[in-house]
Amino acid sequence: MKTSISRRKFLGTAATAAAAFTVIPVINSCGSGSGQKKPNSKVGGVQLGCTTYSYRSMPHKVDDVIGYLLLAGINSIELRLVGEEDLGIPPMPQRPRGQEMTDEQKAEFAKQMDAAREAQRQWRLTLPMSKYEDMRKKFNNAGIDVHILKFAPSAWSDEEIDYAYNAAKALGSIGITDEYSEMAINRLGKFAEKHKSLAMYHTHGQPAEPGFSFDPIFAASPANYLNLDAGHYYGATGLHPNDIILSIMTGCAVYI
Repeated sequence: MKTSISRRKFLGTAATAAAAFTVIPVINSCGSGSGQKKPNSKVGGVQLGCTTYSYRSMPHKVDDVIGYLLLAGINSIELRLVGEEDLGIPPMPQRPRGQEMTDEQKAEFAKQMDAAREAQRQWRLTLPMSKYEDMRKKFNNAGIDVHILKFAPSAWSDEEIDYAYNAAKALGSIGITDEYSEMAINRLGKFAEKHKSLAMYHTHGQPAEPGFSFDPIFAASPANYLNLDAGHYYGATGLHPNDIILSIMTGCAVYI
């Protein structure tokens, strides 16, 4: 694979959801705690962490997740599925399961979805960032840093993407994770540049597709980074993830 300057911006320390661990740089910003020993998941000088998506089948409030992380001794996370729900975002309607919807039911459900999206948009645009600052204090006081925030906001309105980056800043995150797509890499990076932050893209089975290249991610914006899912990469290609990491970084500075 051809090496380009933009690959110096490669996030070689990427969230790997399948393995539930990430290799990520961190600056410890822990506040004062209750005397409990602070977690430390740095091993051999390499910062390990996890995505809170790993706990998705368990009670998922902030305090619950902090308890899980302390038990696991993890001090750095990708925050996902925790945040907006804790702060009271209007819920989305649940699609009926186990039955075929009539055309009338589908139309009604579509109306409910549109109304819920608008309610969520209004909620985001009026939420004080102090709510996220308070959430950060909870994590930091427990000795945990929110290194990455996953909102997957590339399909949101411009104002909501600004909200996402403001929330990331309030939480102390280096940027936002989204699912990889052509639309996402061409849209979200511009907002990351605006906010002097990062846009990181989580891959699934795309590397196994004929002609797939990581080049467009880096070409679309200097703020674009790769959030490589090592488990998905290996499962889709049968190749060791170190191969692609070394290929991208050959001759380039490593971001640590």
